This record gives sequence, structure tokens and C-alpha cells, in this order.
Amino acid sequence: MTKLNAKQLRNLEPDEKILMKIKKTPIYIILDNVLDTYNVGSIFRLADAVAAEKIFLCGQTETPPNSRIAKAAVGTEKWVEWEYAETAVSAIENLIRRPGGENLKAYAVEQSSKSV
Repeated sequence: MTKLNAKQLRNLEPDEKILMKIKKTPIYIILDNVLDTYNVGSIFRLADAVAAEKIFLCGQTETPPNSRIAKAAVGTEKWVEWEYAETAVSAIENLIRRPGGENLKAYAVEQSSKSV
């Protein structure tokens, strides 16, 4: 096994054969108006670590390619499937329409004193 440093990881291109072998966890992460690109990149790392099915980037959330996302994601933005949705509601509606979508559970995390 070869240990890669951060620069090598960032420049590693995804191998489709390897990607097809990875068993995905039925976790979908929806980021709605996350303005800090480093936070977006860290979510890509998290999604890679748990083998999440997909990330939905919504609203004003920056999308790859973005140098700051790439720096924080350490290359995982190339490996983790993601999709842009105009709103978090449209992303959830998209998921519900998929086969088995009616059984999905949604959990929301918000850091505001006005959160509901």
C-alpha cells in the first residue's frame, strides 16, 4: 500500500473501476446556502468517509470546480457524486420521486437562534 500526501490526493483522478466497486451507503447530504467553501469541502471529505450516495448543493452554495472546495476536500470532490439543486426542497422532492424514496428519512441541522 502506498501512502499519499495531501497534494498527491488532490491531484488523484478517480478510477471508474474503483468507483463502481465502492458500496454506497444510502445517505444523501443536502447543503443549503452554505457560503463557506472550506465547509463545503469538508462535507465532501465526510461524504467520502461514510461512502454517502450523493451530495446536493443548493441555493448559493458554491459547486466544484472551485479551488477552495478542492483544497478542503483534498480531492474527494472528484470521487463523491454531487448534484446542484436550486432549493433544498427540490432536492428532497427529487429523492422522494426515486424508487424507494417514500421510505427516506430527513434530518436537518441548522445553526441559528431562529431555527425551526
